[in-house]
Amino acid sequence: MYESSAAVVGIVARRGTMDIASTKLLSIHIPALLPPTSTELDVPHIVKVAAVLGIGLVYQGTAHRHIAEVLLSEIGKCVTESVFDYNNNNNNNGFV
Repeated sequence: MYESSAAVVGIVARRGTMDIASTKLLSIHIPALLPPTSTELDVPHIVKVAAVLGIGLVYQGTAHRHIAEVLLSEIGKCVTESVFDYNNNNNNNGFV
């Protein structure tokens, strides 16, 4: 799992270039950037976070409004999911 997230971040070689190939590769891991009719993939949380970071680096300094809005919404989801996972793990540990 950590290797996948490292590979996703490693894809970003050109910061601030809006590189289409990097964007397509990273967009696979971010459901908000996929078409509405696409199949939902089971992407680990850490890989989603790495993809959001990667897209942010590819679009750094470009003032691309759509990407900025999508990334802001995804950052909010990532925080909520990580808090939920943390609380869920604590509850599960309490039952054991």
